[in-house]
Amino acid sequence: MSNDFDTVLATFRSLICPIFFIDDPETITPETTAADVEGWDSLSHTLVIMAVERAFGIRFLASDTVFENVGEMVQGILDRLPKGR
Repeated sequence: MSNDFDTVLATFRSLICPIFFIDDPETITPETTAADVEGWDSLSHTLVIMAVERAFGIRFLASDTVFENVGEMVQGILDRLPKGR
């Protein structure tokens, strides 16, 4: 997998759309916040983190799972990916 922001964003969208029953992945932008997504609460956030960790083969510390928006989360994924992956 490329460490490109857009590639990671696309994969992230494919992970969260089924969780939140989102039909159009393009509605999830880097500026999207949890408050913008119906049903994104603390429990579903845990599901998102688990899906991301599984899909990307990375781990977040509990203290590192608070993100202001999707863009910050995608950057957090990028920061944890092995270089050259």
